[in-house]
Amino acid sequence: GVMKQEPFDVSTRFGIAPTGIVGLGVMDPSGEESRAYGLSADGMHVSGWTSMSPAWFGGQAFRWTEEEGMVGLEFLDGMTEPPGGFGSWSWDMSDDGEVIVGYSPNSTWAHGEAFRWTEELGMVGLGHLPGRGGDPFSEAVGANRDGTVITGRSYNGIDEAG
Repeated sequence: GVMKQEPFDVSTRFGIAPTGIVGLGVMDPSGEESRAYGLSADGMHVSGWTSMSPAWFGGQAFRWTEEEGMVGLEFLDGMTEPPGGFGSWSWDMSDDGEVIVGYSPNSTWAHGEAFRWTEELGMVGLGHLPGRGGDPFSEAVGANRDGTVITGRSYNGIDEAG
C-alpha cells in the first residue's frame, strides 16, 4: 500500500517495502514534493508525480523501483521541458508495473493529452475527443491488470466524456 507521512510532511508519499516504510524522494534536489498514485501488484513499482525546480510549475511523472530509484518519464513528443510550464502526471499502472498511464503536455497543446508509457515505447499519446475547437485536454486515470485497457476522460473545450 501507499500512505502519507503525517504529521511531518503531508506532501511526501512513501512506499511500503518488506523492510518497512521507504521514502521515494524527489528527482530534482530543488523539488519540494512527490506523490505516489500507482502501485504494482507486488509493490515493487510505484508511479506518480514529483515537483521540479520552481521554473517547472507542473513537475514530472515518474516510475520508481528499489533498484533504479525515481526515474522521470519526461513528456510527450520527446520534449524534455514542457511548454507553458505544465507538467506530466502519472495516475496508475498495470499489475506488473510495465505500463503507466497519465497525462502530459504535447508539442501542440500545453494543457495535456492522455498517455500510455512502456519502457520499450516510452510515452505514447492517446489523443483527445474530436470536437469544435476549444482547448482540448485528456488524461488516462486507470489501467487494467495488463495495461491493455485504459480509462480516463477527455475535454475538447465544449464537450466532456468519461
